[in-house]
Amino acid sequence: MHRNSGLASPSLLFLLGSVPKSGQPLSRLTRILATIGPASAELAPELVQAGADCIRVNLSHGDASWHREASRRALSAGAALLLDLPGPKIRLGRFEGVRSLVRHDQVVLRPESLAQGEELPLPKEIFAGLRVGNVVAMVDGRVRCHVLEVDADRAVLEVRRSGEVRGRQGVSLPGADLALPSFTEADACGCELAREIKPHWVAISFVCSAEDVQRVRSEVPEEARLIAKIETVRAMDRLDEIASAADALMIARGDLGAELDLPEVPAAQHRIVQSARRVGKPVVLATQVFESMHEHAVPTRAEVSDAAHGVAAGMDAVMLSGESAVGAHPIAAVETLARVLSAAEEASFEAVAHAPTSPQVASVLVAARDHAWIGLGPGAVKLAGPLAAARTGKHILVRAARLAGRGLMRGVHRSVDPPSVLAGRLGLDSAEGLEVEIDANGRMMLMDRRFDA
Repeated sequence: MHRNSGLASPSLLFLLGSVPKSGQPLSRLTRILATIGPASAELAPELVQAGADCIRVNLSHGDASWHREASRRALSAGAALLLDLPGPKIRLGRFEGVRSLVRHDQVVLRPESLAQGEELPLPKEIFAGLRVGNVVAMVDGRVRCHVLEVDADRAVLEVRRSGEVRGRQGVSLPGADLALPSFTEADACGCELAREIKPHWVAISFVCSAEDVQRVRSEVPEEARLIAKIETVRAMDRLDEIASAADALMIARGDLGAELDLPEVPAAQHRIVQSARRVGKPVVLATQVFESMHEHAVPTRAEVSDAAHGVAAGMDAVMLSGESAVGAHPIAAVETLARVLSAAEEASFEAVAHAPTSPQVASVLVAARDHAWIGLGPGAVKLAGPLAAARTGKHILVRAARLAGRGLMRGVHRSVDPPSVLAGRLGLDSAEGLEVEIDANGRMMLMDRRFDA
């Protein structure tokens, strides 16, 4: 994903993506974000070669020197760079080894300065917001406990769902009355690093309002694009305003799934996609995509289906977290995801285009060698030959969404042909991207070239 001030739409950065240093453009449209960590610290070029378009540096782990070095390696490998701010996430304190929490057992929480033995350390300010009956979810909800007793510096929990926990892992407290700042000291340090490194993207954790997005925007370089991570019920309640304020949305299913009942997660995921589509913003699918590849060389069939269905649901990118950061097979995880996404695109592109879910959203499908239609509400406008002639038997899909306050339909050209090849056939500079506009008279403009519809 090369920097280019001419790319006005953040969607273009996702969909056109970066070109590996080998010089071979990618035909896959759904982008891959891979998190760099201990398992892949020296493997940034290999991650990109395997299919990673963007490398994520998680500022919740490691120190500033590690963040700088990881960012340098990502940029040197030719990838786009995403800095992920920590946000006001609650984490267990540091402790050695692994703690096994067994169903119906009791576990004691203490402030980090007081925890001893088998007691689990938490930040002291958390205890004031805990109440008897509250849920304490750990490890993206895989471990679940209920509060039995609580006072100023001690809480007793009953384990309801067994699992293992490690130091610095995340904790969710759905329903707890916590007065946590939306912009933390760690976030301020992360924004300072962003001003120094100038990443392509900055992800904002635990966004709750448009104001949270605007605060970070004021702290990072102007050219940095912002991804709002949707991972709380509060964010779901203000989803549309957050989608309008951010440049992209991330479906952070780990923390969101810890706050919601499991059956509610798919519907929430669908709502996030639809909210983004209404304002023409890209969407990233994240968390537990290939979770089994932490240990195994291949993902489960269910995981493969989940990633593939993400393409059909309209995801613009899929992110690997622990799979590439601490897993046993980081390169294989990226390679496998690239193959799965490419196959899913081929399959979905051959399907019939779905009717728009909103009058403000349209989809374009080239269904034959010399014709293309854009769906606008119940009707359809046929595009003239020059655009269709640019293809060589492969399907082309264009997504369009009406931008607030604009009379035009602006969309992004998506194709299973390499973007640079299509640009060349249309006489465009591939670095400019392929941007579509439909005016009030039904005329389609592809950058500076206009075609009658």
